[in-house]
Amino acid sequence: MKRICLIGLVVAMATLVTAGNAISANSLTKGAKAVSFSTLSDDNDFLIKGKYNLQPDLSILGGIGFSVGDDTNIGLVVGARKYLQTADFAPFVGANIGYLTSNDTDNKHFFTNVEVGVEYFVASQISVEAAVGLAVEYEKIKGLSSTTNLTTAKSGLGFNIYF
Repeated sequence: MKRICLIGLVVAMATLVTAGNAISANSLTKGAKAVSFSTLSDDNDFLIKGKYNLQPDLSILGGIGFSVGDDTNIGLVVGARKYLQTADFAPFVGANIGYLTSNDTDNKHFFTNVEVGVEYFVASQISVEAAVGLAVEYEKIKGLSSTTNLTTAKSGLGFNIYF
């Protein structure tokens, strides 16, 4: 009887460990797709992005952004991200380029940035991320001259759903 209980206990533990590993496996796999919702540190900026994994450690991104405040802005962003490891805690480096226009003032804004960050999988298809970066911004203000700025504190938080 003790042997049967012991064998049953070992089988139950092995089943739980296998199920736990299946649940914790993340979605950083070739061909995985995700929808990402992010906020940036300045000007009430929000991004809705799509992500496609070309390889488990390489993704391309594309999305639309908008901000609300003194004026209303809308923009487009494309980029790439390289994961330094594909574990549940996945640090990354990335680069983005984008265009933003203001509906209220007709200003044009181009930017490129590099970022470092981490993505953490809280479930197999859900992750949260944080990033900080460096950006070069070019802004053409209607009726005035253009300006180019180097911004050192671009940061953001995001939420990803993989499918």
